[in-house]
Amino acid sequence: EIILMALKRRLKVNFASVSIGSSLLNDKDVVLSLVKKDGFQLQYASKELKQDLDVVLQAVKKSPNSLQYASEELRNNKKVVLAAIKKDGESLQYASEKLQDDKEVVLEAVKENSLALQYASDRLRNDKAIVLEMLKNINLFNYVGSAFGRVGSGFKYASEELRNDKEVIIEAIRHIGNDALQYIGDKLKEDEDILKLVK
Repeated sequence: EIILMALKRRLKVNFASVSIGSSLLNDKDVVLSLVKKDGFQLQYASKELKQDLDVVLQAVKKSPNSLQYASEELRNNKKVVLAAIKKDGESLQYASEKLQDDKEVVLEAVKENSLALQYASDRLRNDKAIVLEMLKNINLFNYVGSAFGRVGSGFKYASEELRNDKEVIIEAIRHIGNDALQYIGDKLKEDEDILKLVK
């Protein structure tokens, strides 16, 4: 009762700061109220509620990386994973292997953040359409460079075959500049068309 009253009054309440019984950990109304404010509260919910579609969807909409606390079944639920990766592409790392190999899911993830490519299956890191789409969607937010400890774009996670594909390299140079050169083969670094693009 006290926790529900606090939630209604919008007081800061979380499972970690309050000693509560297991009955509240399994109370859908309480957990929904908490994850709507902080998706990471999902980690304290009961096993049953970590399997509840409504609860997990609310959690990942608020905090995409709370996907890691969802049940295995819901980490394999396309609707849940899409909700998470549309807010943070890197939450793909918590999706099931099946969805890390789903072209629609991976495309959405790399559109949101090119670095999500590192969590895609080998098959999709070798998918030219995905890598080209990822390059087209690179922006300042998801290409933050070494200032924040994240070097370059997701281009470095493309398969070796694609990092040596002339069309892909030209697109990479157009979007991330000369940084792309550090990930390509020596032979293509001497290619005339590529050299024209390099400043």
